[in-house]
Amino acid sequence: MEHRVFQREPLEGAWSVDESSGAASALDRIYFEKDDVGFIRVAKKLVPFHKHFEGGQLRLSIAGDDDMVHEGSSPPTMGTLRRIAAAGAAGFPHILRGAVISEGETIRFDGTCDDQPCAMKLTREFPK
Repeated sequence: MEHRVFQREPLEGAWSVDESSGAASALDRIYFEKDDVGFIRVAKKLVPFHKHFEGGQLRLSIAGDDDMVHEGSSPPTMGTLRRIAAAGAAGFPHILRGAVISEGETIRFDGTCDDQPCAMKLTREFPK
């Protein structure tokens, strides 16, 4: 038997998008997984992304083609930006870069979405 302390990464978990501006306005939720992956929910579909977080700077590279799919995914819940563009997310960005400011159970993101200004305020849904 092995015992170790589980340590959560600072952004890990499910976050609801309370406020957004610019191209980020199509987001419903962001799910940060361990390491460098996660998902966004847009148009009721989950779209995978790769993340790079260093210091207070975050970079999300969002799946823009059919080559990036999550193992075990099924068409009703998973998609790519190409697939969900028809559902009203045609202008959604592929690269988000900016500063993340933690404020307890909320975080603010101020930066750019494909080089256009955007911002979000997120509230942690899970785990609390």
